[in-house]
Amino acid sequence: AAQEGEALLKEGEMMLEEATPNFQAAREVLEKAQRIFEDAGVDRSSQIESVAARIEMIENDIRKVEAEEKARKEALDLGDNAIRMTLAVIGGGGGVSRGPT
Repeated sequence: AAQEGEALLKEGEMMLEEATPNFQAAREVLEKAQRIFEDAGVDRSSQIESVAARIEMIENDIRKVEAEEKARKEALDLGDNAIRMTLAVIGGGGGVSRGPT
């Protein structure tokens, strides 16, 4: 039983190495491994907690990058709008000013 738990623990760790990790699936595998270890009377809680902490850290890093990308896109959109408005003001005067006639 402990070998099955070890295999599940490794599987959970490997899920984190994938290009697009499935965090929910990794958590489920860890929970299953935890139950197997408990049933076998084997204490692997520190290893499981370590993998769970890695899951959370990676998720937080992804959220941070996504928030930065969103902020960057919003800033670019604001810049684009400012340029358009400036060009509209410059080019939208209704004609060329020739001074007093």
